[in-house]
Amino acid sequence: MVSPCTVHCLAPEIMKRRRLPATEREIFRQAVKGVTPLRQNIHPPHHHHPPPAKLNHPPLPRSPSTDNLFSDAVEEGQLPTTSPLHYCGNGVQLRQFQRLSRGDLPIEDRLDLHGLRRDQARQEVSHFIQVSLQRQFRVVLIIHGKGSQTRQQQPLLKSLLSYWLQQLDQLLAYCPAQPKDGGDGAIYLLLRRPKR
Repeated sequence: MVSPCTVHCLAPEIMKRRRLPATEREIFRQAVKGVTPLRQNIHPPHHHHPPPAKLNHPPLPRSPSTDNLFSDAVEEGQLPTTSPLHYCGNGVQLRQFQRLSRGDLPIEDRLDLHGLRRDQARQEVSHFIQVSLQRQFRVVLIIHGKGSQTRQQQPLLKSLLSYWLQQLDQLLAYCPAQPKDGGDGAIYLLLRRPKR
């Protein structure tokens, strides 16, 4: 059953759509005679997250040392299974890791690996992390995508990224991104601050 308040609130909309005969309008008025309209609480519309801002940092010059941060001696058949990418190193407080996994920490830079081959992706990730450390960024995002380009239908870049990140001493934690930042196709990285 529809409450009288609901009927009253919808009445103007219903009456705009079709014209009621006089007898039905009178019946309706009698039905809602003692109803007091509710005050309208104006709620802001549901906020859609804007697309991620393009972070424009001046590029740092490339050097062979920034492109060779990771070893890539693993064969495709030896790649780790594609479980969610999670890592929380020693010294990371649980609350900080939870904030990272909820996407509550501000992202200071991002790297998109879509369309890159294995060697290109390794060089880009290596350079990106080196530059992020030089700029003393704390939280960065790497978008690896959800695609599968191997015979086993296992996401290649996701698996390789997991392998590469395990080699990085400057990494405190990483976890899958929230849907607003790429979901299972991206990861947040928490980098170690350089010692002063």
